[in-house]
Amino acid sequence: EGLTVAQKRAMDAEYEAAEAYRKIDKLKRKHENEINTLNQLAPQSHIQKESSTTKCDYNAMEPSADSSEQQWRDEFEPLYKE
Repeated sequence: EGLTVAQKRAMDAEYEAAEAYRKIDKLKRKHENEINTLNQLAPQSHIQKESSTTKCDYNAMEPSADSSEQQWRDEFEPLYKE
């Protein structure tokens, strides 16, 4: 009777192990499919971002040297020389 119980436990353990391996394989396939999908979507979204962004005109952003800026510089220049 002890031998029968031990054999049943061994069979149950083998079944559970096989079931666990099947679940692991299923999760691996699912993960691989998700990664492949993301790898396909990433370049597409990058292309869409590039086409939708506007180029920045840095020359238009340069500050102009107007009289108020020059006045500010004249006022604080002595502090920088000290």
